[in-house]
Amino acid sequence: MGITLPLMVFILANHKPVEMDRAADDQLGKLYALNTFGAVLGAVLSGFILIPSFGLDGSLYVACSLNMVAALSALWLFFQKIEASNFEQVWVPQSVESFHQPKTLLKQDKRFLLLSTQVVIFGTGFLAIASEVGWTKYLSIYIGATIYGFSAILAIFLAGIAIGSWCIQKNIPTFMEGGRNLFIGLMVLAASLLLAKVGLAQLPMFLNTISGVKNYQQFFKYLSVFILLFPATFILGALFPIMLSRYCALRGELSKTVGSGYVINTVGSILGSLVAGFWVIPSFGTDVLLAAMVVFAILLAWLFVAKTVKFFVVAASCSTVLLAMMMLLPSLNYKSLITANPYRFDARALSGEKPKFLFLEEGKAGVISMIAYDEHAVILQNNGIQESYIPMSSKMSPPFTEVLLGLMPYFLHTDPASALVIGYGGGNTIQALLNSPLEKVTVVELEPAVIRAVAAVSNQPLFNDSRLQIKLNDARNTLLIEQKQYDFIISQPSHPWLSGAGNLFTQEFFDIAASRLKSGGVFTQWVNLFNMDATTLRSILQAFYATFPYGFVFQNVVAGDLVLFGSMQPLVFDTNRTSQRMQQPSIQTMLAVEGLSQPTDLLWYFSLSRQEALQVAAGVEPNTDTLIFSEVRLAGLSADPSGDESPYNLLNKYSTFDVLPYLKSQKVSNELYLLGTYLYQYQDIKRTHQVIAQLKTVDPDLAEKLEQELKTWQATQG
Repeated sequence: MGITLPLMVFILANHKPVEMDRAADDQLGKLYALNTFGAVLGAVLSGFILIPSFGLDGSLYVACSLNMVAALSALWLFFQKIEASNFEQVWVPQSVESFHQPKTLLKQDKRFLLLSTQVVIFGTGFLAIASEVGWTKYLSIYIGATIYGFSAILAIFLAGIAIGSWCIQKNIPTFMEGGRNLFIGLMVLAASLLLAKVGLAQLPMFLNTISGVKNYQQFFKYLSVFILLFPATFILGALFPIMLSRYCALRGELSKTVGSGYVINTVGSILGSLVAGFWVIPSFGTDVLLAAMVVFAILLAWLFVAKTVKFFVVAASCSTVLLAMMMLLPSLNYKSLITANPYRFDARALSGEKPKFLFLEEGKAGVISMIAYDEHAVILQNNGIQESYIPMSSKMSPPFTEVLLGLMPYFLHTDPASALVIGYGGGNTIQALLNSPLEKVTVVELEPAVIRAVAAVSNQPLFNDSRLQIKLNDARNTLLIEQKQYDFIISQPSHPWLSGAGNLFTQEFFDIAASRLKSGGVFTQWVNLFNMDATTLRSILQAFYATFPYGFVFQNVVAGDLVLFGSMQPLVFDTNRTSQRMQQPSIQTMLAVEGLSQPTDLLWYFSLSRQEALQVAAGVEPNTDTLIFSEVRLAGLSADPSGDESPYNLLNKYSTFDVLPYLKSQKVSNELYLLGTYLYQYQDIKRTHQVIAQLKTVDPDLAEKLEQELKTWQATQG
C-alpha cells in the first residue's frame, strides 16, 4: 500500500514524455487526490456495505479481487501499448529525471528551505492524524462508537483531504514557490482547526435542534460533522501535494524523492496517533489536544515568515488573534454532549430530566461518567451509554442480573475456589462473588477510569478484600497470554454493538474461555435482549453452544437480559447444595432484597435448555470474529424489532421450560413436583403445564397429583 503512490509517480516521471514542470505538479496532485478518493470509497463500502453483508473475510476477498482487477487491467493496457509500438518506446525511461526548480527557490537558502519543507510535511501528517484521533474520541459519543460511526468519521476525514488535493492540483507551482502563500495556507489551517474545535463544542445545541427529527437524525449528524471538519481537512489535502512538490523541487528530482517525502509524512502521522491516543488525551483531554494542534499549525506557519518588519507584524497579529479566540471561544464539554445525546434506554434522560454528574473522566477507551437523578442510585456510563448502576439507598437493589451472574456459577459448581470476571462494571457481580467463600477473584478491566469512577462514588467493601485482584488489560489478550485456569469465568462486557466489545460475543472468544476452565468449570455470559434482534441472538446462541456441550439459559424479562451458562461437563442444579449456599448470611442478605430464599426462586428465571437453544439457533451462522452479527446488525437498530425478529417472541416460541435434564436424578420427581406447585402459586399456568408434561415421563402418578392440585387451585381462584 505504501509503495503504490510513489511507484505511480515514478512511472509518470520516467515513462511519460512530459515537461517536468507544471505537468508533473498536476499529475502528483491528481494521483494523490485519486488515491484518497479511493480510500473514501473503501471506508464507506467496507463499513456500511461489505462487512455487514459479507463479513471480514468476504470484505478482504472483495479487496483482493479489486487489486487483481487493477493488476490485470494494467497488464492488458501494457500489452495494448506493445501492439501499437515497440517495446523500447513503451518501457525505456524517457530520461526526464530532473524536476523543475522555480527560480525563486534557487535564489534562497536551499538548505533552510529543504529543512522547513520537511518539517511541514512531517508536521501536517502529525497534526492531521492527531486531530482525527481527537475528533473521533469526541464524535464517538455524538454519532456512536460503532462500525458505522467510525467508518463515517474516516470517510468524512478522507473526503476533505481528497477534495483539497484535487482542487489544488492546477495551482501547485504558484503556491509552493512563495513563502507568503505557504504562511497563509498554514494560518488558514490553524483557523480551520480552531473552527472545527469551536463547532464541535456547539454540537449539544445542534442535537437539541434536531431532536424532533427522528427519521433523518443520523443523516443530519453525519452532515454536521462533514461541514465542521471539511475546512481543516480540505486545507490538509491541499497542503500535502504542495509541500511534496516543493520537497521534490528542492531535491531536483521527482521520481527518486517523492517516496521519501511520503515516508516523512507517514512517520509524522504514526507519531501523531501515538502521542494523541496514548499521552495527550488520557493525560490532558481532547480539548487540550485540539487546542495544541491549533498552536502547532501556527508554529509551522512561522517557518515561512519573511525577514521584514511588516511581515513579522502581520504574522504576530494573526497568531495573537487566533490564540485569543482559542482562549475565549467555547471549549469541548462532554457533560453537555452526553446530556444532549441521551441513551435510548434511559427513560428519565429522554423525558428531559437533567442528571447530576458525580464523576467524569476521559479514559483510554472511552469517556467514563457517573450520573445520578436522585439519591437512590448512581449510574455508570461509558460514552454516555449506561453500563451498570450502584444502589445508594435501601430503596434500590443491585441489578439482579449482575448478582445472578456472580451467584449462579457458585451454586452450580461442586467446590469452587477461583473466579475470573471480565469487566468491572459497577462492581455488583464482584461483590456477589466476594460474599461467597471463594479463595480468589480476578477481574480484568480494559478501562482504568471505570475503577476510579466506582471508587469515587461508592464505599464498596470489595476494594479492601485481599482476595480481589484487578488486572488492567484486554480480556481476550489476558486469556490468550496467561495459562491460568479458573473454576468459573464470568463475562459481563460492554454492549455487543460497540466496536471493541463485539469480539467478546464470538465463538473464537468462547473457545478461548473454555480452554481456561478447570474440570467442572462454568462459563457465564451476559447477553442483552434490549437493542437485540432475533437473528443476532440466534447467532450468539449458535456460537456459544457450539463451544459448550452442556449448559442452559436464564432470562430476566424485566431487565431485558439473558444469562448463558456453559460447561465442558454436565451441569446439575442440586437443590440441596443450592439451598445450603443460599442460607449463608452474606448471600442470604443479598438475595433477600430480590425476595429470593429457595432454589425454586432461581429456577423461575430458567428460559432454555441447551437443546432448545440449538433449536432456536438452527440455520443461522454463528457469531464469529469474521462474521460478527452482534456488531454490524445491532449497531444499525434504531427501535426494538417486532414480529419474527423480536427476541422475546423467539424465546417464547421455543421455550418449553425444559428443566428436567438439569435436576438431580435421584430426586427429580419430587423436585419437579415442588417446582410445579411453586409455579401455579405464582400464577404461571403455562409453565406449570410444561412441568406436568415433563413429570409424566418420570412419575405419571405424581404428575396426575400435580394436575389435580392445579385444577383445584384454579377453581378456588374463580
